[in-house]
Amino acid sequence: MKRLGISMVIFLGMVGSVFASEPVNPLKDLAGASFDISGGELTVTPYEPLSLYTVSGVVLEKGSRTPLANTKIHVRDDKSRNIVQAPTTDGKGFFEIGLVPGDYTLIIAASGYEKWEKTIKVPDPLGKALVIRVTPQVLNPYHVIVRKKKDKPEVSAQSLSVTEAASVPGSGRDVLKSVTSLPGVNSVSVFNGYGKGITIRGSSQEDSLFLLGDHSIPAFYHFGGFESIVEPEMIESMDYNAGGFSAEYGNAMGGVVGMNLRRPRTDRFGGYVNLGLLSSSFMVEGPVGEKDSLSFGMKRGFIDSYIKMAEEVDEHRNDDNDGRFLKYPVYYDANFAYCHRIAEGNEMRVTGIGADDTFEYSDAENAVAERYSNTTSHRQQFATFIGEWDYKTGDVRSVLSPMVSSSRLTWDQGDRAYFKQNVNAMALNEKAEYRLNDTHRLKGGVRVDYVKVNLDSNSMVPEKEGEISYDHTDLELKINRDFSLFYPTVYLMDQVSLGRFTVTPGLHYFRDTENGHDLVDPRLSVRMRLTQDTTFKTALGLYSQMPQYDECLEPWGTEGLEPERSVHAVAGIEHYFTDSLFLDVQAYKKTFSNLVVRESADNPTAYSNSGKGESYGAEIMLRQNMTDRFFGWISYSYAVARRTDGPGRPERYFDMDTPHNLVGVLNYKPNRNWSFGIRYQYVSGTPYTDLLNVNTRYDVDNDIYVPLYTGTVNEDRFKSHQQVDFRIDRYWLFDDCVLSAYLDFRNVFQSRYVTDMAYNPDYTAKEEVVSVDSEIPLIFVGMKIDF
Repeated sequence: MKRLGISMVIFLGMVGSVFASEPVNPLKDLAGASFDISGGELTVTPYEPLSLYTVSGVVLEKGSRTPLANTKIHVRDDKSRNIVQAPTTDGKGFFEIGLVPGDYTLIIAASGYEKWEKTIKVPDPLGKALVIRVTPQVLNPYHVIVRKKKDKPEVSAQSLSVTEAASVPGSGRDVLKSVTSLPGVNSVSVFNGYGKGITIRGSSQEDSLFLLGDHSIPAFYHFGGFESIVEPEMIESMDYNAGGFSAEYGNAMGGVVGMNLRRPRTDRFGGYVNLGLLSSSFMVEGPVGEKDSLSFGMKRGFIDSYIKMAEEVDEHRNDDNDGRFLKYPVYYDANFAYCHRIAEGNEMRVTGIGADDTFEYSDAENAVAERYSNTTSHRQQFATFIGEWDYKTGDVRSVLSPMVSSSRLTWDQGDRAYFKQNVNAMALNEKAEYRLNDTHRLKGGVRVDYVKVNLDSNSMVPEKEGEISYDHTDLELKINRDFSLFYPTVYLMDQVSLGRFTVTPGLHYFRDTENGHDLVDPRLSVRMRLTQDTTFKTALGLYSQMPQYDECLEPWGTEGLEPERSVHAVAGIEHYFTDSLFLDVQAYKKTFSNLVVRESADNPTAYSNSGKGESYGAEIMLRQNMTDRFFGWISYSYAVARRTDGPGRPERYFDMDTPHNLVGVLNYKPNRNWSFGIRYQYVSGTPYTDLLNVNTRYDVDNDIYVPLYTGTVNEDRFKSHQQVDFRIDRYWLFDDCVLSAYLDFRNVFQSRYVTDMAYNPDYTAKEEVVSVDSEIPLIFVGMKIDF
């Protein structure tokens, strides 16, 4: 009977449709309806469609607040336990979905993050957008932008991410110092930075290029080596090239160290505050428009505060013979960056960096001499602005980078001993790349440098490589003049891909207008893929470098000097065991000619190009590139660097010759809260000339003894040195920031690192000069908030 009643309703509807003026669908009003015939009567309830409610929100990384793009969100119906939707976030982490009323569970299971789940009720009575914070499994305190790896034809190149560079134990947030842990590099420093210089494969510091972007800056360290001016938050990555580099780089015989600048973040405002014992710094950055972003940071050192505290606890500080600071050592630095995105593949950027160092000290024990005062004052200031217009379309890319810089350096020890230098520099660098076809990739560039110098100096003759046998105070050199330096550069190379071979010939040209020389350096590199994971590589090239301006500027030097030259020959094999673990083995030889040397001790302002030398060695490196939890490497370098300072003179070691250098670096993150790092180094001592008990001449005017040494230079060597550095980081993760504390302990066991030899006034006794961390625990402790 029930089934008959329903059929009758349908039948009567169909009959009625026959007599209707318009066709009628008898089931139209019954679609989705529910029927009830309980009690003997038929009840029809029409279907009412359920409304869809919008659920929207954003997915962020907890702590850093970085938007998680292209992240899938699984939506599970709690009633049926089925996944009903799986939307994906857009490029800014946003999502939007439509759901019928009910209870649901949102699930995110993204790679590198802990699983996230939350139950929601639809509709939400409050109607608020969701803010989902997903917890990372491992924390990275630096804002890293992943970019396509540069395809360069370099043979002896290594790259470090900013996270690796800043996490090397013993670096103390100094990204440039991390390079000294790579093969082929050594640095002898009393404190932290340059010291006597960063030596690359036997070449001294002034023979290498140190670049910020495409340009150099007047100084990389406060007070010549106390603390780095460049903050790691400014840097995206670092490139290190030990030798045999391409035609892109010129006016250098050593190596190239480049720090690649980071663009300010565009997703939101953020920054950091770093509170350390040595200094404190901060940076803020973020978008200032749809296509613009900006960053600004500053740092202030605390060395003056520590000196004042030491004086307060020194009960003898008021003794008449004590020296005192008239102006305590103080240093500041600041940086900013502005980026404007014109269109896809077309953006402009401006970066600025500056620093200010100053102190004044009076030494009561040193009486005022004929030439020197007992008061020394120092101040160094600079401001550099670097622009970049990066344009890419199709197979063409162009990077135009102007630079302007102004610096001032003052060193004053009296009316007859001072050095005052003002430098204004401008440069324009253009690099272009064109992929002609699958075989040829053309690269070229033009660079123009103009430097204007105002120099006012009354100083001693500067000491050069290996020199100890002349009286550098005997000749008083006074100069007060303006001069300018102008040198244009052009390079061209063709990266040719032929099956398993990549061959890159190139030419580098620059003109030394100061001495009137045109220089053309041909270079060639070859890479041959032996297997899918193994590559043979080799490079051969000529490298020229202009003399230092004090060597060719009268009255200090000799005008018209020729450029110094070096031939690099490099060969090696690299093998990848996995995508991140590889072995690199290289051998090299560098032959030097036209080295600038002083002609004789009788006339210390006369120079010639009569020096020559060579450097050869081998390097091996096993490296694990950075993963979520681990990075490190172990490397060994063998090197010999010898030279001759003119015809008839004996061969000797370079001042920074270091035959053996073994370095191991390991950094491990067991979880997101802790990071541990350790670094070990064994390095041979550098050579030196022993002046103990040599004959001397007393200089009455300056109250000093002058050593009269005529023996072999650098025939003795300081003791070898081994050192262990340790670093530990602790992280605390909050919704909108990451708090971290770090302890960086350099030279944990305080091994003696001899950097020089000091003698009493008449050279009858000597004492080793050691690095600061050999006698004082050098511990960098600080806290950092990234928000």
